[in-house]
Amino acid sequence: MTMRKVICAIVALATVLAACSCGAQVPGEVQAVLNLTGSVDSLVEVGGTIYFVESGPNSEPHDATALRAFRPGHAPTTLGMVEIADAEVPCTAPHLSSFHTSDADHFIATADCSGRSFVVNVNVAGVRPQARVVAPVPSSDYYAVWPADADKGWITRSEGLCQSIGSFSSAGIGGIGPIQPEFPWKIDAELRSSAIGTECDRSGEAWAVGASADGRRLYFMAAPNSAGLAEPQRRNVEWSLYVLDAETHAVTTIADGFTKVVDADLSPDGSRVAVAATRTGTVGLWIVDTQSNAVRKVAPDHYLNTRFTHNGRIVASYLDGSRSSIVVADGG
Repeated sequence: MTMRKVICAIVALATVLAACSCGAQVPGEVQAVLNLTGSVDSLVEVGGTIYFVESGPNSEPHDATALRAFRPGHAPTTLGMVEIADAEVPCTAPHLSSFHTSDADHFIATADCSGRSFVVNVNVAGVRPQARVVAPVPSSDYYAVWPADADKGWITRSEGLCQSIGSFSSAGIGGIGPIQPEFPWKIDAELRSSAIGTECDRSGEAWAVGASADGRRLYFMAAPNSAGLAEPQRRNVEWSLYVLDAETHAVTTIADGFTKVVDADLSPDGSRVAVAATRTGTVGLWIVDTQSNAVRKVAPDHYLNTRFTHNGRIVASYLDGSRSSIVVADGG
């Protein structure tokens, strides 16, 4: 389990305890658009519709492989199991996680099925959602993003104590078949891009947040020198937001000082990154300006999933006891 998943579990537990003892409510800065009996595992907005998977009350599996959908103001619908359409990967009930929008009809996700994991492209344009394998991966601890106007996606993975950032071609979409992702860079302890053969034995965890529409810039969260840490140091490690230039291979720090990072996402126009985390000792939902590097808080409290919508607002999930809400906040 990655440090990010450990932090998510700790934040979820802390939120449950706070809700039980203090009656925590959805903050006034956001609007609850859907209340659920379980907790949201992953969510994303595509073309005005919010797609999500849900676990049952008290952390019991509810129907975690079923994809659900709703438009604000309407009742949610259950779309059913997402079928992987590739003949070489027969799977009718994959567990989906780590959603990211790829275009008006698709989103990228990680799929676990019968002990195998894949990055998949999910098509939600039809009556029943279908997925095609983009790349096989060793585990669900891979995070993939797909730029809107580019011909390749970005992916992060762990390799021992090294964190690799790589790209994969669009050849994996459209029926050509799955491909192995290429990893041209490794990120060392100081987060400098380096050749694939370079040793890096003090690196920490990293994951892809989003990529510019042209695919040139990859934004990612990372915690340098966090590898090998045990609790409680693990949960209090500092995270920073970085951008990698695909042409120059330069890595630049945008914002730092985050702890207990739960999720992050890049806005459709690439101007902002939303980060659900603690900063300067304060829990909240933070907006980072990718041009000025300014950081400001737009909402308090814990959020367990955070995604921008197509019109620049933020959709997230909020846990209150064993129940959760999907909320919408101003992403300006």
